Amino acid sequence: MNRYRLKISFSSAENPDSIVDFEWQVLSQLPSDLWVKNLKHCLAHDYPFYARFSGFLSAWKTSEYLSQKLNRVIELINKDGQYSIKERCHGSFSQEFSNIIHHHFEVLHGSIEDPSREHRLSSPIGKAAIALLNHLIHDMESLYRQTQTAGETFRAVLCEMPDSPRYVMPPEFYEHFTTDIDFGDLIGHYGMVGKTW
Repeated sequence: MNRYRLKISFSSAENPDSIVDFEWQVLSQLPSDLWVKNLKHCLAHDYPFYARFSGFLSAWKTSEYLSQKLNRVIELINKDGQYSIKERCHGSFSQEFSNIIHHHFEVLHGSIEDPSREHRLSSPIGKAAIALLNHLIHDMESLYRQTQTAGETFRAVLCEMPDSPRYVMPPEFYEHFTTDIDFGDLIGHYGMVGKTW
């Protein structure tokens, strides 16, 4: 029997009174129970919470818009003075450019366990710009794949609490994990920077 239900309400900045609710039945298994317990703890302790839409097409999220925003983020990182990025986006996507920018992000961020020197010394604006560097390049990749190929691409509402406590999963949790997911599934994200197993 599923013991928990999770409800998330969405609204737009332009029309905050227009609310759409989604509900999920949380699977009854040990990792889910621990996840619910920790989610309640994080919400009760008011950890900063960030949500973003990735991979959804919209009229305003064009290649030009994302390019301008990415260049502005690069300017903020350079102005913060801890690191310099010479590359700029010129409105069109290439996987080579995406890989270069994502590499800058990995260097700038470091790992959760060992943040880079640049990240530790960055101002709050600089740290926010570093996070946006990653988000924007993934949005550009997703937009390109959706508009240039006939295939499906990654779409998600990603919710992150980077300051929340972290735990090592016990080995028995791994039998509950899968890469076989359907659109609309609520899943735990790995919360790790860079390429993982």
